[in-house]
Amino acid sequence: APGGEPVQDVARRLRIPLRVVDLRSTPAAQQPGLADQLTSAAAQQPFDLAAGPLLRTTLLRLGPAHHRLLVTLHHIVADDWSLDIFLRELTTCYTARCQGRPPTLPPLPVQYPDFALWQQQQLTGPALDRLRTYWRSQLADAPPLLALPTDFPRPAVQTFAGAVARFTIPAALASALRQVSQAEGTTLFMTLLAAFQVLLARYSGQTDICVGSPIANRTRPELEGLIGFFANTLVLRTRLAGNPTFREVLAQVRATAVGAYTHQDMPFERLVEELQPQRSLSYTPLFQVMFNLGVVGKESFSLPQIRIETARSHNQTTKRDLSLAMRDHGTSITGRWEYDVHLFQPTTIQRLSQHLLTLLAAVVADPACPIQQLPLLSSAERATALAAAQRPPLPAPPYRAIHQSIEAVAARQPDAIALIDAAGQLSYATLDARANQLAHALRAAGLRPGAIAAIALERSTDAILAILAVLKCSATYLPLDPAYPPARLATIVQDSGAAVVLTHAAFQAALPPGLHRLLLLDTWWPQVVRYPTTPLPFAGTPHLPAYIIYTSGSTGAPKGVPITHANLLAYTQAMADTLGVTAADRYLQTAAVAFSSAVRQLFLPLTQGASLVLTSRTLLSDPSALFATIHDHAVTIMDVVPSYWRALIHHLHDLGPRQRARFAPNALRLVLSASEPLSADVVAGWRRLDMPTAIYNMFGQTETTGIVATYPVPAEQAATSGSLIPIGRPLAGMQLYVLDARLEPVPAGVIGDLYVGGPGLGAGYLRQPGLTAAHFLPDPYASTPGERLYRTGDWGRVRADGTVEHVGRGDRQVKLRGFRIETHEVEQAIRTHPAVATCAVRVHERAPGDRRLVAYIV
Repeated sequence: APGGEPVQDVARRLRIPLRVVDLRSTPAAQQPGLADQLTSAAAQQPFDLAAGPLLRTTLLRLGPAHHRLLVTLHHIVADDWSLDIFLRELTTCYTARCQGRPPTLPPLPVQYPDFALWQQQQLTGPALDRLRTYWRSQLADAPPLLALPTDFPRPAVQTFAGAVARFTIPAALASALRQVSQAEGTTLFMTLLAAFQVLLARYSGQTDICVGSPIANRTRPELEGLIGFFANTLVLRTRLAGNPTFREVLAQVRATAVGAYTHQDMPFERLVEELQPQRSLSYTPLFQVMFNLGVVGKESFSLPQIRIETARSHNQTTKRDLSLAMRDHGTSITGRWEYDVHLFQPTTIQRLSQHLLTLLAAVVADPACPIQQLPLLSSAERATALAAAQRPPLPAPPYRAIHQSIEAVAARQPDAIALIDAAGQLSYATLDARANQLAHALRAAGLRPGAIAAIALERSTDAILAILAVLKCSATYLPLDPAYPPARLATIVQDSGAAVVLTHAAFQAALPPGLHRLLLLDTWWPQVVRYPTTPLPFAGTPHLPAYIIYTSGSTGAPKGVPITHANLLAYTQAMADTLGVTAADRYLQTAAVAFSSAVRQLFLPLTQGASLVLTSRTLLSDPSALFATIHDHAVTIMDVVPSYWRALIHHLHDLGPRQRARFAPNALRLVLSASEPLSADVVAGWRRLDMPTAIYNMFGQTETTGIVATYPVPAEQAATSGSLIPIGRPLAGMQLYVLDARLEPVPAGVIGDLYVGGPGLGAGYLRQPGLTAAHFLPDPYASTPGERLYRTGDWGRVRADGTVEHVGRGDRQVKLRGFRIETHEVEQAIRTHPAVATCAVRVHERAPGDRRLVAYIV
């Protein structure tokens, strides 16, 4: 129209051709499948919105008296209510035609163009202000995304590819739900919606849940017999923080629904325009999940002399992440899921159905139950989840102390190579003899059983000899990294009460002044070699701490974690059994002595009679030299942090094929990855180098001796770009639970807190009973009293195959290149600078694998 205002252009006549497809010559066995294909194709064929018409009809001839009629309408010309009108009018017209008379349809008081004009006129002035005020208040600060746990990473652009799944609420449960609704003064829709939102909250871990729900929006009697798109979508928001009872949630849902019905005249598209929510191509605005309840009426659709069968079909699309359409049949209630196939697997939707049924049964049994106490798992599913989280232990080792198992190897294979470094190699006999001499020297110097000896050394033969000697003295070793700040070293030594510090002369200047009993090992050896080579008797029990490692406290006070000989013996035994480490292996040692990874890299090979190949800081900084070492010493097992492994892969990719061949690790059979999440692209990059190695992703903590779960990475999994490799299943004797706030197992796919138990679990934190009590909890599933679970602070979820995925942290702690970092402690340190008002510290990934600690300051 003049002025650029839109006007209605209504066609005077519209003829819809009936396309006829004759399938009678198709073999009878093939007809149903072909008919389904044509039905699906008709649903997916797009409409020309500029030219129309927005209605298509096709008749499939399957036999002389067997046909299928396909009627395809675009949603903008018809809603669900319209389909009932269409079928009713089709019945009237067809019946009249068969009887040889003209059809008589009741006159329409208004046409759809009249409604469109009326609606446009209503959305102005005070009426619009009232709607705008209500919805802005109702949806203020609503979360932009309901983060349901998905089976696949969310695509950057929503694909709308969908599938359907169905389930039934049995008649008895359906009747009980109606009774609850009546008792609480709500409708069945409100009761089912409240339960559905509780389920979404339990799955997502969020307490602010927005769900879309369609409404007929035919608020005037003149519109009830009109075909057209009248339906609107309401956003129903429920807040579930504070663990309210289901009855309280139901009251809130009732109030929200009534308020939404009263303000339903705001079209959803206009609501989006008014609110201007955060937009993304990967999900829809305001809500991503829909819910609807319809009532199946008693009115039947019938035509003269025709037997009608309703065929289920789906156009293989979905407009939302997840939609649940329920139908009340008077006795039972049926549910129909429509879900995004690029987010969810069919098995996940099946579990969702079962968990909703379990939740509904609990709701009718006790509406006053707090929602976090409502069960989702059936008794059988709960028992299965608990059993999958536990692994039976291996037979107890015959030793009381970890060093005794290495002494047994030295007695069994004295000439076998124990250590290899740049200076040469040491046999097991020589390693044991020299460690015994140092133990005698330490005892003579006053190191008593049960005392603590700090070891401030780089990776070296001396560091390993010092560790073994302290253990042979029935004492506890405390590893220190000489590169740590002096203040941190002083704090650790003072907090631990170490009786002596073993180091080298080169590191003396880096250590804090005033350390008592400082023994310079490199200058002390001429005296040490005069002592006996026989072992000292072990004067402790398996529960004596073998070592103490201080962890976390990136800028503040670190905390000591004592690990006993019993912990360490069970741990090395389980690791050797899982990884198949034997005396034929050569294990590359890469971790600094003060890291818990160094415990694995030291004791795992030496207790099995394998050879330990030592590295240095210089060697680790030169990938070519490192791979030359791996090649020259026929290393079979490489144990690395993922970020460092990624750098090695990039280096090898940059080399030409001929140069790579010089460093080919021909003997390498196993790569172990730990201390950080392992992404699939790292594995894919390694395999593109044609490295025929097995790969294990591993997960563990200092508090649990080390690794508690392992995952052998299958070759086909490496192709999943951008995803994280699972952490797998627990080691023998260990437990790895994914639990909720009540320490109950969560459903597969749902994010929960990771808890660890078993013989590798340490006793707690050194002289910190409060911190120990907060993180080491009584084990509710232990077969013997007194067992505990460690609250790791990590989040995880159980996959459908029973393996566990790590999905993040529940606190501010991060892991960067193997270091535990408390970001709030770094922030506190930065805020002490006079030029900084406030700051925020995060791990920033500039490119895949290039993760750095970044501070944003004001």
